[in-house]
Amino acid sequence: MHIRQQLRNAIGNELLTVASLESRVYMSRIYPFSSAALPGVNIRFNSETISEDDRANVSGGREIFRTCTIDVVVNLMGQDSDDEFDDISADIESALYASEEIKCLAKDWVLGSTEIEVLPEAEDPVTLGTMSWVFLYANIDTEPRKSR
Repeated sequence: MHIRQQLRNAIGNELLTVASLESRVYMSRIYPFSSAALPGVNIRFNSETISEDDRANVSGGREIFRTCTIDVVVNLMGQDSDDEFDDISADIESALYASEEIKCLAKDWVLGSTEIEVLPEAEDPVTLGTMSWVFLYANIDTEPRKSR
């Protein structure tokens, strides 16, 4: 599987250990949460960039340095969920920064941004907190399944 998928899986594995999420972690862009299933998390690939400066010739091909963004979207019940989101996001940050599995795949990662939006048009208002994580990883161009 591509390194991006391995990173998404590693994030999912770590978040399954976060008690406040009660194992409600889904590797999909959109998961139709019911009110009873909140809080819950969606993990989704956002983007990836590779520039000309991010390539180097090595034995076996070219080493490619990639920067990808993966979103962790926290779904919460209600429109006044800032405190709950802050508590859960602190748990998520602790889990991801301590991840041994991610350390094996990425050279570095950081929480790049956080956004909160309320979807008031739902039957019960839902708050979405999006944590955009930026990962730097490398691979040989002929081996997109193996991190360097």
